[in-house]
This record gives sequence, C-alpha cells and structure tokens, in this order.
Amino acid sequence: MKAMKKIDVPINNFWYKLAALALALLLWFYVMQTQNNVLDQSLTVPLEYRNLSNALVVTNEPIQVRVRVQSNANGGAISAKDVQAYADMSGVAVGKMELNVQVSAPNSFDVVSVSPSQVSLDVESEQSKQLPVVVNMEFVSPLPKGKRVLDPVMTPDEVLIFGAGSRLNDIDRVVVTANITNPSENYLGALPIQILDKNDKVMNDYFRLNPSVVDVSIPIVDEAPTKRVAVTVPTTGTVAEGYRIDRIVTNPEIITISGEYDVLEKVATIYTAPVNVSGVNGTISLRQSLTLPEGVTVNGNGEVSVTVEVSRQSQNETKTFSGLAIMPIHVGEGLTAKITPDKINVTVQGTKERIGALKAEDIAAQVDLTGLEVGSHQAEIKIQLPEGVQLTEQSETTVTIELTAAAAE
Repeated sequence: MKAMKKIDVPINNFWYKLAALALALLLWFYVMQTQNNVLDQSLTVPLEYRNLSNALVVTNEPIQVRVRVQSNANGGAISAKDVQAYADMSGVAVGKMELNVQVSAPNSFDVVSVSPSQVSLDVESEQSKQLPVVVNMEFVSPLPKGKRVLDPVMTPDEVLIFGAGSRLNDIDRVVVTANITNPSENYLGALPIQILDKNDKVMNDYFRLNPSVVDVSIPIVDEAPTKRVAVTVPTTGTVAEGYRIDRIVTNPEIITISGEYDVLEKVATIYTAPVNVSGVNGTISLRQSLTLPEGVTVNGNGEVSVTVEVSRQSQNETKTFSGLAIMPIHVGEGLTAKITPDKINVTVQGTKERIGALKAEDIAAQVDLTGLEVGSHQAEIKIQLPEGVQLTEQSETTVTIELTAAAAE
C-alpha cells in the first residue's frame, strides 16, 4: 500500500485570520454599546410663525407638531420647551398657502421625524377694533351692611384689539374680573384682559391687545343718599365767523350724585368744566371733568363725553324777546313755587320766514321741579322753541326756586 503524502499548511495565514476576527468582535461590541446609549424622544410642540409681517395675521386654530428626536449623548432628556417648530412666513401674502415645518433642536439631538411636515395656512390682513372694558366683580363674602359699591374706574377704560377681520366680528365683549376679598375697603388691582365671544369662550389666542392689562379701582363707601341730575356744558369763546352751535350732547346726560340730604336738595344740575369753542368750525368731541359742589360725590370717574355740534350758518335772522315769563312745571302736590328772577330775555335765530312769523307765546321758558321738596333750590331754565328756530342767547341760565307748602283752605 502506497503511503499518503503529507501536506504542509502555511501557519502565517492563521494569525491574520485571528486578528480579523478580533477586530470584528470589537466592532460588534462598539456598535451594540452605541445603540444601547441612543436616547429616543417624541415631543409635542406648538407651531410658531416666524418673520410674519405686522400687517398680516394667521387665522388657523393653534397647530401642534409632533417631533421625534434622538441623541447618543449622555446629556439626559429634553423637554418640549427646548424644541421649536416653526413656519417661515417671509414674503407671504394674503391667501392660503402650504409651508414646510422647520424644527430647531439642541445640537446634541438629531431630528428623526416631524408630523405634520407641511401645514396649510390661511393669512389675512390685520385689522383693529376699539372696545370698552367691562368689570366683573366677584365678592368672596357679602357686602357689609351700610356699605355700597360705586362704579369701577379703569385706566384705560378702552382697549385696542388687533387681529383678523373675520375673527374681530366674533368678539362679544372685553372683560376683567375683580376678585374682591375684603368688601369693606376700596379695591385696587392691575387686571389682565379677557376677550370673550357670545358663548363666553376666551379668544385671547387669536388677538394681540394694547394694553393687555388695565388698572381698576372700585370704591366701596358708606351708604349715602343719592340723586339723579342732568349734566350741563358751559362754553367759552365764539365759534368761527359764519358758524353756529347747533347742539351740545353729553354721554351720559343724567348722572347719579351722592351726599347729605340738605346738600343734594340744592343741586338741580351738574356742570362740566367749560368747553372753549373759540374759532371752532366743525363738530368736536372731548372728555370733560365734572364740577362738583362741596359735599357732593359722583358715581364713576368724574368725567363725561361731550360733543359740540357746530355748523355753517345759513342766511338767518335773529330776534330778541324780552320779559318772557319763566314757568315752573311738575310742581309737587300741595306746594307753591316762587321763582327769582321770574322773567328772561332770549335771542333766537332762523330763516326770515320763521322769525317773521314767530311770536312770544311760541316760546316757553320752563324749570322742571320734579322731585323737589319744600326749601330753596337752584334749577336750570329750559327754553322750548318751535322747529326750525335755534336759541342763540339767554339772559339767565338758572333761577332760584322757593318751594313752600300751600296754605290750607
């Protein structure tokens, strides 16, 4: 039998193969270790609108974006506030558009996915609306006996709201809520404004406000007698040549005042600070403070809105009536009124035909004594004129009224 031939295997290849196997094992361990250190998070963040023109506004409901991030660092987890999702609004115009959602995350984190990756946005021109602020008062405990709450005073009392015109129309009112914990003392507070629709849904997310906070003062005072009186506006100066004052309107026309009984009974009207009409040739509107007699307070901030309507005169004529009797109206039952002075001179104007046909008996000078009792009072004279005739001057604006009980028969 023939002997087998011995085969020689080179031993050098063995060491190369062993080294390759070791490297492969090290690489496998490295990859496994790296994968085990990967931090995977899914976060919900609000979508921001960057570089949007001040003249434009996005009308979509608030959009939430789901962002998935990963990190192989050992820095720990992050929160939604560390990630920003936004749409770049540079150069956009009014209308509907599709924009990519971009995400900014800390450098040690990679953004894996964004949902949605695109958004459809509706863009409108920004408009504004000015509205008064309403104060809701919430008392923690009942108002003590002998105390009363006066009207709140707000600074400012109106706010400017900016937003899409389609949403501005949905606003029902603008409110602040005063939570009164001590109803025995005056309330002071800086209160945030809420914008509400007709269903009391808060709409602040859709608008920006100027200002967003108002200062509110709520007087809580001892109970005192009150009285409702008219507001009268005196004027100084003369309107522009060829013009005339058609009428003066206040808002409110009637106000509530407080004070002791003997003080209130002498007050028939409250005057504003005089309005200077020098050179005025058109309608003016302004806020005027009230001039209050000593011992009298007013419910509110002590101001009223005044509108003075001034128009160009037509070719009118004037006429003066002297010695017109001043007549009391609404005298209380069983009372007798003595008026001082009891006569007045008035100058009126109108067309030539109107003035030519006008007689003294067509003009009534009256003082309203509604609610007045025995005693001395000041009352405003009201001049009643036919249609188409305007009062330009009167010799007296107020009279003294002496009310006495009528003698029994």
